[in-house]
Order: sequence, then C-alpha cells, then structure tokens
Amino acid sequence: MWKAIALSICAAFLLRSPSHAADLTALVPTLATPTPDFEALRIQGLTVALPGPQDTIDPAFAGIRSSLAAVGIGYIGYTNNNFFDNMLPAERTTLGQQVYSGQKPTFFTNNVMQMTYDLSRFGISDGQIVVGGIYNFDTWEPAGPNALSLATLSYYQTFLNRQVELKVGYLANVVEYWGPFLAGNLSSSIFGPSGLIPVQAGLSAWAWTKPAINIKVNGPDGLYNKFGVQVASNPDGPFAEKTGNIRRLTRWVLASGIAQAQEWAARGHDLRVAVNLSARDLDDADLPRRVGDLLSLHGVSPRSIVLELTESAVMGEPELAVQVLRGLSDMGIDLAIDDFGVGQSSFAYLRRLPVREIKIDRLFTQRLAEDVGDRTLVRSIVDLGHRLGYRVTAEGVETRAAIEYLRSIGCDHAQGFYIAHALAPDAVESLFTRNDWDVTRAGAGT
Repeated sequence: MWKAIALSICAAFLLRSPSHAADLTALVPTLATPTPDFEALRIQGLTVALPGPQDTIDPAFAGIRSSLAAVGIGYIGYTNNNFFDNMLPAERTTLGQQVYSGQKPTFFTNNVMQMTYDLSRFGISDGQIVVGGIYNFDTWEPAGPNALSLATLSYYQTFLNRQVELKVGYLANVVEYWGPFLAGNLSSSIFGPSGLIPVQAGLSAWAWTKPAINIKVNGPDGLYNKFGVQVASNPDGPFAEKTGNIRRLTRWVLASGIAQAQEWAARGHDLRVAVNLSARDLDDADLPRRVGDLLSLHGVSPRSIVLELTESAVMGEPELAVQVLRGLSDMGIDLAIDDFGVGQSSFAYLRRLPVREIKIDRLFTQRLAEDVGDRTLVRSIVDLGHRLGYRVTAEGVETRAAIEYLRSIGCDHAQGFYIAHALAPDAVESLFTRNDWDVTRAGAGT
C-alpha cells in the first residue's frame, strides 16, 4: 500500500517538474493519438456510455482498429466477473437450498463482443448499426439461464440537430438505461429493494434482448427525457421471477405491512393486512421464521395478517411448499387462495392445504348484475365454501348491484373499485373512521 502511494507521488512530481520533462519523454513511450473516426464508432444511444475503441491502451494496435475504422467498422469486447459471498452469520449457510445470490459462494461472468458500423458515410447523420453477442454463466442456477445469445441488433439515428435520438431493434434495456437507478447503481440489499427499484417495477434485470424502441429528447442545459417500449419476457419461461428479487420484495412488503398493522392496532383499529406471496416464496423454508420474527418485533398478532397465494402456486403440492404453508398456519396466520376459479384446483384439492379463505376471481363478479350464469356460479362457490368452513371474498366488485347481490347470498367480504381504489394508509384509516360511510352508498373512487 505504501509503495503504491509513494509511486503515485513520484509520478505526480515528475509530471509537474519542468527540469524532468525531457527525461520523462525519453522514458515513457508516447501514446497514439486517438483516430477521430474512433469516437463515431462508440456504441451510441446509451444513458451511460460503454468504453469505445478510443478508450483502449493502444487503439491502433497492429493497425487492426485503424484498418476497420477506415471502412466504418468498430468493435468492443468486455468481460464482467462477479463473486458474491455473504459474510453475515445470521444469513449464511452452506447447507440446503440456496435462496439468493451469495448465500453460498456464487460466481457470475458476463462476456460481450459487439461491432458497430458507421452510416454517416452514406449521408445518415449519426446513423449506426450495432450487432453483438453475449455469454453468461452463473454458478447459482436461478440467476441464469446460462446461455450464448444475441447481445444487440439495433439501428440508431438522430434527428432535428441531435435533439431527438431514436434506437430500435433487439435491445437489452437494462444496459440502455444504466444510470437512472436509485443511488446511481444496480446494488441491492438482501434485506429489501434499494437500487433495484426499476427492475422490480418491470425492467429486466439481465442483459437479454427483446424487440424494443427507445426515444430520447434532449432539452436545454443537459436535461433530457428518455422513454421506451420493450416486449416483455414470457412469464412462463426461464426468465420468470429471476434472481430471488421477488423474495426480497416480499420481505420488504411483509415488513411494511406488519409495521402498518401495528400502527393501526395502536390507534384502536381492528384491521387485517393481506400480503401476496409468490410461488418462489413457498420454496423458502425460512419464511415462517422470518414472518414470526417480524410479528414479534412489532408486537402484532398473527391474526392481523393474511397471506394470499394463487392456485398455480400450490398446484402439485411440492413437499417444501406444503411444509412452509403448514408452518405459517400453525403460527395462527390465515392463508387465502387468490383468484379462485381460474386455475385447475378444486375444493377437494384445497382441502389438503391449511387454507381458511378463498377469493373469487373478478372474472365471475364483473357481470353479476346481468349474467344469470355468473350469479349461479358465484352463489354455488359461496355456498360450498361455507359448508367446507372457508371464508369467501369476492374480488373485482365495481357496481352497487354486484355488492347487493353478494350481500344477499351471504358472501363474507368484497373488494373492488366500488368500495375504494388503492389508498394510502392515512386514507384507509379515514375511510373506516367516517361515521356516515356506508358501502351500499359508496361509489368507485371512494
């Protein structure tokens, strides 16, 4: 360390001392002056520019880059290697199933080679074509998939004196939008979302390409607006709920929901908070313990929360998922099946699981006022659900006629825009403390 500091000070002194200028020139080879064409060959349209051919130590090595630049071709290759290893004793484990990147020693490598072609020689101002490949490998399989694939195939051009930039083709928007992340980076705590908020809002966390179009409008004083549309990855494919992000988001939502339940209880409001679980959450053997710790921390009764899961999340009854559900139920937490009726489960199937509530999907409640078939089906579900000991909630209630019908057949609960849109905690509290509030007189947006 001290040697490095000493060398740095010495170098700075020699560069600043006129008496040593000649000696320094003789000892240090002169770096090649970057060819002007190289800058045009940098990949254009990124929020944070990747290194270009001019950024290499010797851009004219063996004349290869200069020869290619003469015909409008540039190339850039880079590798990104990461090693994750959690050092927190409470979370560290070398046994059992790994549930997040770094819980066990985890290695990830990302390798890219891209080529650009400058179209300005054909009169297309700032025009550029980019094509490249990418290879990814991760020792933790859920962070994959490990694959050799297309990195980009895109066309870029500017308009109106560079005030508007257009990029279209097969793009990896997590690379195109590097920069506008919370704290300016892609880091995230294992305990909750931080820098990954854009990813958890829908932006792909990995550099996989999909058809996309991005437009950037440059304003005065360096201000700009950039927006784009990208085809989503198939939710049933290998990209579904990657890297355990959904678990981190669940932990954050659980912590926030339980803390809010404690605040309402302290004010004398007997309200229950419902939190949705993902199918991947049911693979986490530690989930009951985590939830129990949060309940103890905030002094909240298990009866104050409801955990909701879809039919598809419990289909097949994987052993670990059933153990997790039973562990939560044994703590006194109510479990509910969300969107009931659109999956493949049956009452006989659900009887094997520790579920206390079913929530009828909005598909069957939106036309209760005019569809006799839907009314008959909903009545049958409510009837049979009650006979089997379930509470029944109707989702997607948007009309007074629907809620009056549900009340007449003894449905326990209803939710939907007729009662209220999504509300902030203070607005929820206000809704339940108004003396004149009556659900039969409430309208959408209340």
